[in-house]
Amino acid sequence: QVFSSAKSFGLPPEVCSSHRCIAGAILEGWLPRPQALVWSNLACDNNVKSSEALLEFYQVPGFFVDRPYRLTEREAIYYAQELEAMVAFLEERSGKRLNPARSRHTLELSRRAVELHQELVQEESVPRHHLRLLAAEEVGVLVAKRQQAAWLAANYGDASLGVWVK
Repeated sequence: QVFSSAKSFGLPPEVCSSHRCIAGAILEGWLPRPQALVWSNLACDNNVKSSEALLEFYQVPGFFVDRPYRLTEREAIYYAQELEAMVAFLEERSGKRLNPARSRHTLELSRRAVELHQELVQEESVPRHHLRLLAAEEVGVLVAKRQQAAWLAANYGDASLGVWVK
């Protein structure tokens, strides 16, 4: 059902299934309407086009975080500026200020989730489909695609922000 909705919206089968699934769920009304959208090119370039389509669908403010493909010192400075601009965008839209202590705690949980995931990948006896669940259980957060959403929720404490990130 979600894939049919995404196709009707104009997302072809060549767009990866995670993007089509999220878009279809939104089109079906299964996810809350966001106040704003934040997206990046972190995982893949499909994020950009899929998110632009959702921005057009919702007609809400949006912010694109441009993550450089390499992280040299110069690019790290640029990326930090992008993240600062994202925080300013979210603070303006939500009317709430970033909580630095909560942000540091959330980032530490995210870092720990990545460490655990890397350890589990090295452990050949653990089936691959259990990796995310085990890491999430250990640190109390969902890993990978939900790390950014967890960071936003922890810092802005408002599920209605409805930010879609990958």
